[in-house]
Amino acid sequence: MTSRLLPVALLTLATVSVHAAPTQEWFRTANLLAHEYPTCSTLDSAGNFIFAGSGNANSNASDIVLFKYSPTGALVWSRRYAGSYCSPYPKGIAVDKSNNILVVGQKNGATSQALLLKYTPTGSLALAKTLAGTANGVQNFTAAAANATGEIFVAGAITNTATGRDAVVRKYSAAGAVLWTRQYAGGGAVGNAYGELVLNSSGDVIAAGITGNYPSGALLTKIKGATGIAQWIRTYAPAGFNVNLHGLALDSAQNPSLLLSESSTATYLGSVTLAEYLGTTGAPSLSPRKFPAPAGRQHYPTGFAVDSTGSFFIAMDQNWSVAQKFYVQRQLLRVSASGTTLWTRVLNPTTQTVEGGSLLLDSMNNVFLGTNTGAVGGNKVAPILWKYNSAGSKIWTFNPKRGGTMTDVVNTMARKSTGEIYSAGVGYPAAGAQTSDIAVFKIKGG
Repeated sequence: MTSRLLPVALLTLATVSVHAAPTQEWFRTANLLAHEYPTCSTLDSAGNFIFAGSGNANSNASDIVLFKYSPTGALVWSRRYAGSYCSPYPKGIAVDKSNNILVVGQKNGATSQALLLKYTPTGSLALAKTLAGTANGVQNFTAAAANATGEIFVAGAITNTATGRDAVVRKYSAAGAVLWTRQYAGGGAVGNAYGELVLNSSGDVIAAGITGNYPSGALLTKIKGATGIAQWIRTYAPAGFNVNLHGLALDSAQNPSLLLSESSTATYLGSVTLAEYLGTTGAPSLSPRKFPAPAGRQHYPTGFAVDSTGSFFIAMDQNWSVAQKFYVQRQLLRVSASGTTLWTRVLNPTTQTVEGGSLLLDSMNNVFLGTNTGAVGGNKVAPILWKYNSAGSKIWTFNPKRGGTMTDVVNTMARKSTGEIYSAGVGYPAAGAQTSDIAVFKIKGG
């Protein structure tokens, strides 16, 4: 998958109404290979924390790794699927109504193939499905979802001789039979790819991605879930700008919105952009809302969600350099459905830098951010979590720890309705360690 499809982590669940100070319930380390990088996570109906990623054993070969932890921190099982890599996007994992686990990515080989894996709750591999185009090139699935009957939807890209890289959505039965496939070629040998997929309340597919090589634009499609017939296709491609996708969200009226970045092909400067559409027709509901960076700085989106009022939470990094030092400040914005910025918060001082992380919402419209912070110019980072309410007041800040000399990060998070937050990220058990593990923790009282 092209790197212009950039991930944003998003999981919206219910919550409790209290603001208790969090406590760390447990910290675990997971390891199947010498190097592992978790990219996506979810919770099943029993409260088990499940996450997937890619890893390798000190070689260029990559394998998908999958872990399942109980609410008490016990490793239920771990699995490795050799010769493949996991989707680097937050919707690369899902669970169905029976707690089967869906993981998507790419199967490697002489010619690569888009890959769907389905594991049972006990860790048995139930399905391994692949799809490839007619030419060598990008072939991968990046997002998965399941409906109430256990049918599976996947999205990504395949490469064909005549049309180049095509965005693709495929539907499987629960048993793995192909029910339909839809491709978007974009009218020629251009690069198209879906990176995000969600199902609306009617069971229809909303898929978002990019169209075009360079410059690229945003691609948004609605497909009838039962038949695979496209309801509408929309693109956003302002002249002279390169557009990247960073997030897709649905509001309570099932209207989709995109979090984008766009940069000038002449100056490389640009903005974070919020684009809102009507779910019925795909027509823009408002002119795109742009958030340009100050002169000499860049904005990079890192988190996106829409709350119960239709307002948006946007996390983005403001980047700049001075005297060969690179500075990053994480900003959190709440933007109304009409595009008005309600408030902005700066999360870290200029002496500290941040990288990566996740954004979650609860049903009370509190927002949770997990990221990694360290001293500017340093080589060590540590996880940090923030909670803000809908008015922009900070409720708490929390630093998970495993103890000892270590460097741990937050790559992906999930949250239960009772307030527990789970995270998985890369960990280095000692300073200068040449191999990594996965740092897994649970905090309570969120």
